[in-house]
Amino acid sequence: MRKKVLFICGSVNQTSMMAPDIGAFYRVRLFFHSILYRGFSRCFHEKIFGFLHSRGKYKELTLEYLRSNDLAIDYMGAANQYNFVFTCSDVMIQKNIRNKKIFLVQEGMTDPQRLPYYLVKMLRFPRWIAGTSVTGMSNAYDLFFTASEGFKDLFIKKGACPEKNRCYGHT
Repeated sequence: MRKKVLFICGSVNQTSMMAPDIGAFYRVRLFFHSILYRGFSRCFHEKIFGFLHSRGKYKELTLEYLRSNDLAIDYMGAANQYNFVFTCSDVMIQKNIRNKKIFLVQEGMTDPQRLPYYLVKMLRFPRWIAGTSVTGMSNAYDLFFTASEGFKDLFIKKGACPEKNRCYGHT
């Protein structure tokens, strides 16, 4: 029986980095399902949360990339029962993938550790307020593939589980 794989995409750069030719399904990242966030994001999304690639021009560019490369799109990740999920962000782990095997793939550089990072780390604020500075801190994934040993060490220092970290890049 063929396994079904879901790739949760972000920007075109993140999506192209994770785009294998295996007939998998792709989903444009939808971080926030809560009513509170949806209302908040309508007012402030582009100014404050422009880094989230789930709306507007970023989403359209990603969808254009997926369509032009003839990649299957499962917009909400609900069209199939997936065996595995690859994602380039664990800022939010969507409800419908929490019972799946999740593989986090480092998507690039991370945001600096500023006040939002410390609010998340010390006061357990929602991770989404700190952007990519909290990458790897959910520990909700089965494996986390980092770009280098240096990044692997950085994420472990921030709180990522050492046993789940694998380096796929150069040292």
